[in-house]
Amino acid sequence: MVHEPDGQFFSGVRANGPPEKYFSDIKHTGGRAYRFSLDSNSNFRGLAEGRRLTVVARNNGAVLSMYKTENPNFENVTIRTASGADFSVQVCESPTFRDCTVAPPPNSDRQLSSVADGIRITNCLERSTVENCYHDSLGDDSVAVDNRMTTIRRFQDDRTVEVKEIHPFVVKAGDSLEALSPTGVRKTDLPPVESVQGPSASVGDRVKPITITFEEPVREALAEGDFLGNTATNSENYTIRNNEFRNHRANLIRAVLVAVSSRTISSLAHISVRSNYIAEPLGTGRQRVVSGT
Repeated sequence: MVHEPDGQFFSGVRANGPPEKYFSDIKHTGGRAYRFSLDSNSNFRGLAEGRRLTVVARNNGAVLSMYKTENPNFENVTIRTASGADFSVQVCESPTFRDCTVAPPPNSDRQLSSVADGIRITNCLERSTVENCYHDSLGDDSVAVDNRMTTIRRFQDDRTVEVKEIHPFVVKAGDSLEALSPTGVRKTDLPPVESVQGPSASVGDRVKPITITFEEPVREALAEGDFLGNTATNSENYTIRNNEFRNHRANLIRAVLVAVSSRTISSLAHISVRSNYIAEPLGTGRQRVVSGT
C-alpha cells in the first residue's frame, strides 16, 4: 500500500494508479534498506520519493466472528490491527455494532488498522445495525453488507435442483428463494422450498444444500447456471448511521440493494479514496449519504 508521508492514502487514483502495488521480490540490502522489484502487473504510478509503503499479508479470517447467532451485540469494542477483517457476522439474526472503533493506536506511526474489511455482514436475518462507530485507515471496505447466492448445477427432476455448496448460503423447508440469470436478470417468483438435502448435520435449522426440492415444478422457470438466493437471509434490511469512516483504500459502505427492502444510511463523516454512493455536502469533511435510503 502506498501512503503520503503523513500516512494518508494518496488521492487521484486515475493519475497515480491504485494505492496497492504488487512486488515479485523483496531483498534486504543492509540496515533498514530494502530493494523491491515490482511485479509485471504493477507500475510505478503513485510511487514517489518521500511516500511510504506498508507491506501487508492478508488473510480471509476475522478477529471477531459469529455464525448462526441470535442477536449478536458488539458494543464499545476497539480493534487496533488485524491481518484480515475485524468483525464478521454470517447468518446471524439482528446483529448490532455500536460505539466500536477500528483504528491504529493514538500517536502511532501505523499506516493501517485492519488489512481487510472493518465490518462484514453476510446473509443475515432481520435487521443489521451499525451506529456511532469510528473506522480509520482500513485496507478494504469499512462496512460490507453481502448476500451470497448459490448456483444451479443441474436438474434431478422437475422440482429438484442440485446446487453448489457456497458458504454461508443456507436454506430450509418453507423458505422462499429468488432467482437471477448469469447476466443478473431477475426471474419469476418461485414456489416455496419443500425439502433440502445437505452434506451433513448443520448448526441451526438451515443447512448448506446439495439439493433443493420445491413444492411445484421449476424446470420451466430456471436453467443450469442460474443463481439462487434466500430472501430470508439476504441481509436486505440494515441501518448504518452516525458513523465516522476515514482514509480507506476501498469503499466506506459496500451494501446490497434489494428490490424490496428497508435500508437507512445517514449522517456519515468521511475522508476516502474511493466511495460508491451519491452524497451531499454538510460542511468540510462531512457528507450525508442520499442514495440507498
